[in-house]
Amino acid sequence: ISITGNHDYDWDENKQIRNRHSSKVSKYASFTSLKQCIMAQFEKDLIDNIVVKHYIHGKRFDILCLEFAPRPEVVEWANQYVSSHRSHNFILLTHEMLDGNENIITDEDSHARRQFKSSSLSSTPQYVWNHLIRNNDNIRCVLCGHKGFSQYYDKLKNDAGRNVPHILFNIQDVKNGGNGLVEVWEIPQDCDSVHVKVYNTMYNTVYNDSTSNIINARRTQFSFSL
Repeated sequence: ISITGNHDYDWDENKQIRNRHSSKVSKYASFTSLKQCIMAQFEKDLIDNIVVKHYIHGKRFDILCLEFAPRPEVVEWANQYVSSHRSHNFILLTHEMLDGNENIITDEDSHARRQFKSSSLSSTPQYVWNHLIRNNDNIRCVLCGHKGFSQYYDKLKNDAGRNVPHILFNIQDVKNGGNGLVEVWEIPQDCDSVHVKVYNTMYNTVYNDSTSNIINARRTQFSFSL
């Protein structure tokens, strides 16, 4: 599964994105196995905004994939789908959400506001929270990237009163592009907890940098339901 980030689009001389369809993600990350699992698709033949059927230990956890700074009509499409499938749990993947300092990116600080000249072409993390996440308790957690390195955030309560876990992983600014770092989620069978750790594939060790103020320098645990 791949989702688009701001670097996946063509920029003009002012670093602005004027064409939503300049991303080629649907051409280089479109696999037969993925197509077989797509339950919903915002645009035909494009995987920028899709719902992917997925199970965790036999329980339905569909993956909702949204483009960078999703257009308002994309957010509305996602909201209608999630709200009409209350029996399904969802993991939301989107590029820009956390600021790397344990906060949701505000409208004023959103990169989308700088790279899209027209607000009709994009929305901000605050918009996605207010129009999709907060009113759908079956969105169990959010996974994002874009800014910072590794972060866990659960300070926002949705309309059901549950703190929604947000997990950030972004290695573009790490030395050598991360040196093979990956984020691993361990979900024990018959257990609601999720153990998150950053793993160094070069040295086969859990990443641990005592000089960095990174929450995933230690194991992080969250729950899908609390």
